[in-house]
Amino acid sequence: MVTGDAGYFEIMSNPGRVYQCLQVFHAGYLRGQKELPDGDMGIIILPAGDVTQDNLIDISDVSIVSAHYHSPNAAADLNADGQVDVLDLSLVSGNYNQRGPVSNWQ
Repeated sequence: MVTGDAGYFEIMSNPGRVYQCLQVFHAGYLRGQKELPDGDMGIIILPAGDVTQDNLIDISDVSIVSAHYHSPNAAADLNADGQVDVLDLSLVSGNYNQRGPVSNWQ
C-alpha cells in the first residue's frame, strides 16, 4: 500500500475478516502499530530519526545523520528536502530515546 501525498491511506478489507495487527512504517521513522485494527483508527504520527531501522532513536542514529551533514544522503535526510542539514539533526535529536512501535493513534 502507498500513502497519498498528505500521508493518508485507506485499507479495504473483506467483510467479516478480522486482522490481528496493522503495522505502518516509513524509512527513517519509528514504526507504528495497532492491535486488532477495526473501523476508523484515526491518525498516528511516526517520530523521525530511526535511520538504523531498529525501532529506537539513539546515538547510532544521531551519528549517522551527523556523518552525512551537508550531503544529499537520502537515508539521513529525514525531512526529504534533498540535503542533510540542521533540520534533520533537530528531528533526530528532538526524538532521541523514543522507541517503537508507536501505538498512540488519535
